[in-house]
Amino acid sequence: MFISYARQDGEAFATALRRRLEKEQPEITLWQDRAQLEGGIGWWMQITEALDNVDFLVLVLTPAAVHSPVVRQEWRYARQHGVCVYPVKGVTDTELDYQSLPKWMGKPIFLTWIVSGIHSSITLRAHVRPRVYPSWRPIYPKVMSSVPG
Repeated sequence: MFISYARQDGEAFATALRRRLEKEQPEITLWQDRAQLEGGIGWWMQITEALDNVDFLVLVLTPAAVHSPVVRQEWRYARQHGVCVYPVKGVTDTELDYQSLPKWMGKPIFLTWIVSGIHSSITLRAHVRPRVYPSWRPIYPKVMSSVPG
């Protein structure tokens, strides 16, 4: 699973999410740039290699992520290569501009993950490999399980 986020306002949330998933679902391999990027190797090459080897991209949505060209490049690449994209709110509804989001990322599909209160959790089946979708075709991720904590 690849965790995509904007460092400016989503790094703490993304790191907490990665740590929680590592603890609760150790069978899932997680990729986060701060934990896995290696110096001296092209960063985009490392990102595409990671995306080529995952089934899911968890997109931590924050105001900075919505406007980040790198985050947009990551989820576009993922969608073009058949990786399921799961938007996860990293902030409250009032902080996100839903009108600026791509149409395929409709509000009803968001999972809420409140790290401090641990109100919900997600369970993803790592063995499911999605089919490849063209970049223009919408993908509506399904929540495998959303369990209040």
